[in-house]
Amino acid sequence: MSAMRALAGLVVKGPLQAGLVIVLATALAMAAPPLTSVLIYAGGGALALYTLYAGAAAGLAALAGSLAFIGGLLLAAGGQVAPALLLVLYWLPVWLAAAVLRYTVSLSAALLALTAIGLLLVVLAFAWLGDPAAWWQQQLQPLVEQLASQAELGLDRGELESAAERTARLMTGLMSAGLVFAALFSLLLGRWWQSLLVNPGGLGKEFLALALGRGPTLAAAALLGLASLDLGVAADFATQLALVVLVPLVLVGLAAIHASLAARGVGRGWLVALYLVVGLLPQALLLVAVVGLLDPWLDLRRRSGARG
Repeated sequence: MSAMRALAGLVVKGPLQAGLVIVLATALAMAAPPLTSVLIYAGGGALALYTLYAGAAAGLAALAGSLAFIGGLLLAAGGQVAPALLLVLYWLPVWLAAAVLRYTVSLSAALLALTAIGLLLVVLAFAWLGDPAAWWQQQLQPLVEQLASQAELGLDRGELESAAERTARLMTGLMSAGLVFAALFSLLLGRWWQSLLVNPGGLGKEFLALALGRGPTLAAAALLGLASLDLGVAADFATQLALVVLVPLVLVGLAAIHASLAARGVGRGWLVALYLVVGLLPQALLLVAVVGLLDPWLDLRRRSGARG
């Protein structure tokens, strides 16, 4: 814990120190993937922490400086710019969410901001590509060809093509949801680092109180309902949006369950078991999302507190 506090202290010393941590973590993440890929979150966390500490303008300056340095390294290494573009796509939501959190002091507002970014990306993908599924299928085709050519795997080409087609129809939503999750993880990491410096235990209290409110939750329910209908392109579009809104619903559901269990005085083992089940069983995520969807009306936290 002291090492984490020292790292956080280094980040908030100034833009150069913040940029150093962002660049170093990002460079290491790119050095030996997938072993070091997790360090990309540390770079985003440092950006979030510095934005929370110094403000939106200072955070944006640190982002721009880090991006310029990483871009220079990539050009020197071989002229690849795609990773730099991906960093822009990842760092900008982290910076914006941190700025929202700094000025609203509301984790819920920051979560809604990230969700809005994810939804906007889906809208832009459909507006730009027309049929994103067809574009994704083209990107997946080389993988299909590679797998089909390996006779020792015994994979049927027809089944591979069918799997690629099904996957392509979901890729826009999955990628946008993945971006929201990654940015959210970095934001929470940055907020945790900040709490180590100025408010120990503060992030835990913010997380347990996390809620979306009835308006955003009803909008999410409408998207999920539309996605379940057989409406052709409209349903496909709604499905991509629904994948994005599952991220905040799962987080709110986890917060509600965690707070309810904690208020009932259950042992730490039950909380560990909760997160293990959610991490290991994808089906459990849907159940947690349902809790998040019903949270404004179930009000598990108030009920548990009243019983306690």
